[in-house]
Amino acid sequence: MSSRCIDLANASSADLQALSDACQPASFGMNDTNVYDESYRKARKMDASDFAAKFDPEDSGLLDSIWPDFLSDGGDTRQRVICELYKLNVYGQDSFFKAHKDTPRSDTMFGSLVVVFPTPHEGGALILRENGKEWTYDSAAEVLAGGSPKLGYVAFFSDVEHEVTRVTAGYRVTLTYNLYFNAKSSEPVPPHPSSKESRVGKALKATLTTLLAREDFLPEGGYLGFGLRFAYAIDPKKPVSAIMPSLKGCDAILKIVCEELGLSVNLKALYESHAGYWSQWEDERRPKDKPVLVARDTFWLYEYEGAPVVGRYDEVVETEEVHWITELSKDFNVVKTPFVAYGNEAQMKYQYGMPVLLALVEPFVARSLGQSNSAVSQ
Repeated sequence: MSSRCIDLANASSADLQALSDACQPASFGMNDTNVYDESYRKARKMDASDFAAKFDPEDSGLLDSIWPDFLSDGGDTRQRVICELYKLNVYGQDSFFKAHKDTPRSDTMFGSLVVVFPTPHEGGALILRENGKEWTYDSAAEVLAGGSPKLGYVAFFSDVEHEVTRVTAGYRVTLTYNLYFNAKSSEPVPPHPSSKESRVGKALKATLTTLLAREDFLPEGGYLGFGLRFAYAIDPKKPVSAIMPSLKGCDAILKIVCEELGLSVNLKALYESHAGYWSQWEDERRPKDKPVLVARDTFWLYEYEGAPVVGRYDEVVETEEVHWITELSKDFNVVKTPFVAYGNEAQMKYQYGMPVLLALVEPFVARSLGQSNSAVSQ
């Protein structure tokens, strides 16, 4: 097979047609499989193994410009992130890609970088949507603005919905890079990252600092709870806390700011109970372990005289109240936990929860004395 080189800053229509012809129909990921359906996505693609590009995001300085706001951890993030070339895509006339979310290629993948070449085209805008908000990048106007060709780029997290609108003329040519956390990096994670690089971090830290200094803010102490905003690949074989190093965006900022203010932060799985009458007793004192009971129905034992109790409770555990600051991520980030369910026969079932960040706030007296926080009980 012959090869050829194309200058995408000055490509002719014939060059772009030849590039499109050299590509294959583009598929998309669905339920861990690749699906080809031109009613959902119509585009052409070339795998990274079939071409070479002179452009390099790291050598060009592009990665340096996106890290501060993209990952917001204030450390040397580039040493802990892998930017891997994935595909070249060509969107010719009438090509499009309906709204979708990217399929993570591994549990360390957290986002994508799309680089748009300055090839003449109309349409083909990239629309991003998250939490009811929408942002449009019109590459057709941007890459040729001012009369000189320039590269366009967009970086976004994997769980952000996005679509490519229909191309009405010309060719939209892009490179897509997958972004991964480098789990094998020898570069240590900064022990005391800073929120100073993030505008959101600055505002959050100022607000929380003011609240912690007030005597009427959790005077007896307590927990602040935060639902995660972004989706993560959760391995059911590992504790949910394993995703802590992979927190991104505002999730990472929350953790960093709380730690900078001396709060103990842990990532926990939250489960909601819908069984029996336990929900009525959720905030009361209840036994830590079940005793041996002679009773037909343990739920009603203390309401009605059913049978004597064999033994007594030696220890009780009080339910801790959590003050939720951000919404819970009930529609994603599922934590699947197995347990043995008892009926006529014992059987394996699963409880589904969600990961949350819990920050322990000490009583005001301790805060005013500058005492360190104790860890959230495991």
